[in-house]
Amino acid sequence: GERPGVFPPGMLLGATWDPETVRVTGQALARECDAFKMDVILGSPNVNIHRDPRNGRLFEGYSEDPCLAATLAPELVKGVQEEGLVANIKHFAANNQETERSGVNEIISLRALYEIYLPGFKACVTEGKGMTVMSAYNSINGKPCAQNPWLLQEVLKGEWGFEGAVTSDWGAVYDQVEALNSGNDLEQPHPMRIDALYDAVKSGALKMETIDEAVRRMLNVIVVSPSFNGRRHLHLDRAFSHAAGYRDVAEGAVLLKNNGVLPLGDKARVGVFGSKSKDLIFCGQGSAEVVSSQVTHVYPELVKKLGADNVVFGQVQDGADAVVVTVGVNGQEGSDQPDMFLPEQDRNELAEAIAAAKAKGKPVVAILNLANPVDLRAYVDDLDAILCIFIPGMCGGEVSADILTGAVNPSGKLPLTFPKRYEDTPAYLSFPGESGESWYSEGIFVGYRYYDTKDVEPLYPFGHGLSFTSFEFSDVRLSTEVWNAREEDTLTVRVQV
Repeated sequence: GERPGVFPPGMLLGATWDPETVRVTGQALARECDAFKMDVILGSPNVNIHRDPRNGRLFEGYSEDPCLAATLAPELVKGVQEEGLVANIKHFAANNQETERSGVNEIISLRALYEIYLPGFKACVTEGKGMTVMSAYNSINGKPCAQNPWLLQEVLKGEWGFEGAVTSDWGAVYDQVEALNSGNDLEQPHPMRIDALYDAVKSGALKMETIDEAVRRMLNVIVVSPSFNGRRHLHLDRAFSHAAGYRDVAEGAVLLKNNGVLPLGDKARVGVFGSKSKDLIFCGQGSAEVVSSQVTHVYPELVKKLGADNVVFGQVQDGADAVVVTVGVNGQEGSDQPDMFLPEQDRNELAEAIAAAKAKGKPVVAILNLANPVDLRAYVDDLDAILCIFIPGMCGGEVSADILTGAVNPSGKLPLTFPKRYEDTPAYLSFPGESGESWYSEGIFVGYRYYDTKDVEPLYPFGHGLSFTSFEFSDVRLSTEVWNAREEDTLTVRVQV
């Protein structure tokens, strides 16, 4: 059968800072899933906050900032559901580590939950009108998420008025009766046995009204699904998918550094290094993995654009204009990163490219193919330009080549801080916890809130991203003093660009 395309995860979508791009991605994703006869797209989106750079699934989330996540993530929900499929918002809530993920008890203040960890979910439910929410593996303040009446009944269904169904993560229901009583409507992958439910109804521990409510919520999802309503997209629309995937990387690739070497122009001669130049990480590992037939890579795409004579792999010709090296690190469901360094092979390839370029006096351009920020202190001064493409989906090679040659202006801004070293990070002393407990001792000071308050200088701050155009901001003016503003006031910011 046909193989699907593959779209970038949340981190790259977060870097676009562009709601419309995210919405179109949702549409393309839904059309492909429709053609493959799916109804619900799990993790459309994953809105968990970037709490710590070592999280194995960091790349799936949108941002360290709840405002950015809450602005972008609902657009994916809308895009998916506009095409007739059912979105699934995960993992509710505060699923920020893979270490001991199915048992860990996270101790989080109410303020941090409401200000940092919940707004993305709330926006996907109230603005995005997402039809399903997935309850997470972890416990929050002593209660597993699928058995957490405060989380599911009070907040989600009560405060936010969620009308859809709550489905558990795979195997996240540890007690069937308690889960149903707490507002978890569907156990996934499926109940192995349901004797406990029969017994609970007999004994009165589980009321028929509770089961009826769960069934009603599931039926509400089923009646809007393609299986019930018929499918709109019977075949893959490769052109639509490609346009969406291309736009994602063009809008989301972040130019971290450029001393004037980029763009190289369309007549450039380059030496290409790094095994990932021929074999990009285009998707994460675990449930994020997609087997696709549509993926592009940096080296072959540069050959296409510049000609085989002008692009040489593994060496620097005398007439070369620059050296291009691709390095990176993938993310993995089920385990967190051991540290914040590039893998040994990638460090060696980066050092080799820098040495080869120096020997011939050529500038070095690094493409970072990353699931999480990495410690670049040993290399950053030797690199003339750095382009971060995160995990780019199927169009990573193609758009990278177009950016390097100047056909596309990189437009991304970092959706999370790139610290200088892991020791500088907000949760350094408490991630991932010990003895089954993880204390969120940094509270609301996640991401830039921490770096700004603590006055810790990052390598690249949240929101950083250069372009091939030069511009400057000046003369920022506010319509009213912020300290004096009330909630109903409109605050206008004017700036000279």
